[in-house]
Amino acid sequence: MQMPDGSARALWRGPRPGRGVWTAVLLGLTMVVGAAACRTTAEEVAFREPMVTLRDVRLRGVGLNGGSIDIVVNVTNLNHFPLAVRALTYQLAVDSVRFGQGSTDQAFTVPPRDSANATLPLTFSYAGIGQAGRDLMGTGTVTYHVLGSITVNTDVGEFTRPFDRTARLASLNIGTH
Repeated sequence: MQMPDGSARALWRGPRPGRGVWTAVLLGLTMVVGAAACRTTAEEVAFREPMVTLRDVRLRGVGLNGGSIDIVVNVTNLNHFPLAVRALTYQLAVDSVRFGQGSTDQAFTVPPRDSANATLPLTFSYAGIGQAGRDLMGTGTVTYHVLGSITVNTDVGEFTRPFDRTARLASLNIGTH
């Protein structure tokens, strides 16, 4: 700032900050930014369980003693890293009647923050499914209950987690594969 006598007046009163002050300020800023980066990295590495939801049940074929169906489940990955699904085990109940069980080791990958469908084959017999058939014929809908476990390989290790989902489906998709 210019004074009336032509001299310059300093805006900073007192001694000018030396090199040590600027070093301390820079070090403090580096620590704050570093801490924020570590928190983000920890959030990204923390494992979030995949969500398994029942999408569809498809009738593949029927015979004299039973038939075969495909259970279609959707696996949603809530993580910032891909999930390599290594195995799925499952049981299917139709209107609380145990319908069948199975497992698959057909591997697939679910991209980060995305989802993928998996088709699980199941063979069934007609014994014990009479009520489900009557419901399907009478109301056109059936309640399905799928439970099991999913095993995934991730960047932070291998995990096996249970899933348990119920859905009311309007009909069986016959022959759509």
